[in-house]
Amino acid sequence: MASVTAIRQALRDTIQTALGYDVIQGYDTVPGIANLPAFVIEPAKTDFAVAMGRGTDDWTFNIYVFASRADEALGQNTLDPFISGAGAKSIRQVIFNNPSLGLTDGTTAFVRGMKGYGGSSKEAYMPMVGAILVVCVYTDGAVE
Repeated sequence: MASVTAIRQALRDTIQTALGYDVIQGYDTVPGIANLPAFVIEPAKTDFAVAMGRGTDDWTFNIYVFASRADEALGQNTLDPFISGAGAKSIRQVIFNNPSLGLTDGTTAFVRGMKGYGGSSKEAYMPMVGAILVVCVYTDGAVE
């Protein structure tokens, strides 16, 4: 059974390893200040009643993806490849290629969709554009 902390860290590590620190900075907890472009992992909800006998836990995570909006067109052009369905910078493609997230307990992850494209958020007084990727993670719900 993977804990919420282990899944959060595995999501970050899987994406960060595939895309590289020079391309995007990943955070498994909400940072005080983020280097852009960046993604932040947030547990959103869970369902412990997917299978009888604690067979499967169903987790939903939001991955917030941000880019600088100092230049609006450049910010959106920076953001778009990360939230696209496929491609060299696609977070969906990374998770599709690594559904176990490196965990060995039967974990399976996939990106369900994207929501909330836009931006007026500010981090350290820096305007940002962003979107939210919704990730589903199924893991063994058995007691350790």
